[in-house]
Amino acid sequence: KRHFTEIPVYSHEPRPHRTSRDEGFRRSTSSLVTFLDQDDILSPTHLERLAGILENSAKLSAVAAKTIPFTGEPPSFLFDDNLDWETEPLDPWALFPLCHIETPSQVMMLRDALLGAGAWGEQTLILADAELWLRIGSTGRMKWSLTRTLGRRIHPNADTSSLRRDALPRYTGHWKDMATKVASEYELINDPDISSGLTAASGLHQFVDAIHKGDTEGAAKGRDLLLAGLSSHQHPDFRESFLG
Repeated sequence: KRHFTEIPVYSHEPRPHRTSRDEGFRRSTSSLVTFLDQDDILSPTHLERLAGILENSAKLSAVAAKTIPFTGEPPSFLFDDNLDWETEPLDPWALFPLCHIETPSQVMMLRDALLGAGAWGEQTLILADAELWLRIGSTGRMKWSLTRTLGRRIHPNADTSSLRRDALPRYTGHWKDMATKVASEYELINDPDISSGLTAASGLHQFVDAIHKGDTEGAAKGRDLLLAGLSSHQHPDFRESFLG
């Protein structure tokens, strides 16, 4: 176990991971906030790069790093110290119901943006992260840092992966309901692309639920609703990314 004397470490009894994040956030004082899961690996320039992008971009609420997934040893090129400041816009709603932010370790955000989004609520079925990105993206600008500075270890048999598989009808239903709630709260429900994404999410839930129940007619209706949402979306990569 490594010790960093300049970094205070706090522990508590086992509770949901969002509790640890909220506790760490409550004890912090900085204007910028990020997180690190125990199985993710940061390159030496990761924090410097994200902080620099945030500090030099007006009206930017959060920036997310691209990731390098791995299963064994982390790839050596992850630790390339070359600073590249290239970015592109990140809109969590643009490809909804996809979510391309895989772990909170990717994201650095303004403290005020996290406070404004309500941090982590009482969401179940691992949707707290996805809801947070939608909330931040509803009120502020986000960007991608195009250099991959985060190593994300893949766990094929992780509890979250099993939960998605085993409770897929419930998971897709919560995902649809959560996004509808956020879109309504921020008065985005009539935005054409967000409306198309919500239609696709509804169709996906109906399709998955019907397949689970052996309802072929319901599955066909869900499929049609899903495709209707996909086909009416204006984002050029939406349909291909979703079906992929």
